[in-house]
Formats: sequence, structure tokens, C-alpha cells
Amino acid sequence: MDVKSAFLNGVLNKEIYMKQPQGFIAARQENKVCQLKKALYSLKQAFCAWNQQFYSILNELGFEWMYSG
Repeated sequence: MDVKSAFLNGVLNKEIYMKQPQGFIAARQENKVCQLKKALYSLKQAFCAWNQQFYSILNELGFEWMYSG
């Protein structure tokens, strides 16, 4: 499992926007923003998005969650 890029594969379930990154600002479109389709590593929602996707895949494979407590 590639832990370093795991959070980059989380699918977002909310609309999240960010400013254009430095060096990639489009000419005459300086005030536009980017809509994220996948989670970024430093995004607060990245862990939650990745965890939800990981949980659903494990369920599809037949794993069951048992809680003790």
C-alpha cells in the first residue's frame, strides 16, 4: 500500500474550491478558482474521504467490522 499517496485517491463528496496555485494562474482569469475533484494531501477532508473509500472497498470484499466495547 502506498501510504504517501493514499490521501490523493479519496473521492470528495462535497464541492471544494481552492485558489489557483502560484505559477499556474491563467492569464486574464486571475480571479477564478479551481474545483477539486479528488482530495489533496493537505486538505482537511482528505483523511475522511480516503477512509470512506477504503471502508466501502473492504465491505465489497466481504470484510465485516466488529466493535468491542
